[in-house]
Amino acid sequence: WSEDSELHSSLLNDPLLSTREVSRVTNIKERTLERYRLLGKGPKFVRISGSGTQPRLVRYHLSSIESWIRGERQTQLAA
Repeated sequence: WSEDSELHSSLLNDPLLSTREVSRVTNIKERTLERYRLLGKGPKFVRISGSGTQPRLVRYHLSSIESWIRGERQTQLAA
C-alpha cells in the first residue's frame, strides 16, 4: 500500500502531461515537441508502455517542463 500511495502522491504533486497538453501550456507545436524528442533537445519525457494493441504513450512531468523552460530562459538571457 505504501508504494501505491507514494506513487499517487507523486502524480498529484507532479502530474504527467500529454504532448498536446504541453503544446498548449508552452505554445510550442506538437510536431516541434516530437522533433525535440528525436533530437534530445526538448524537455525530459517518459514513455509508458501500452498493453496489447495500445501504443506506447509519451508523457512529460510538469516539473520537467518547468525546469526546461527555466533553462531555456537562462540560455536566452546569457546570449
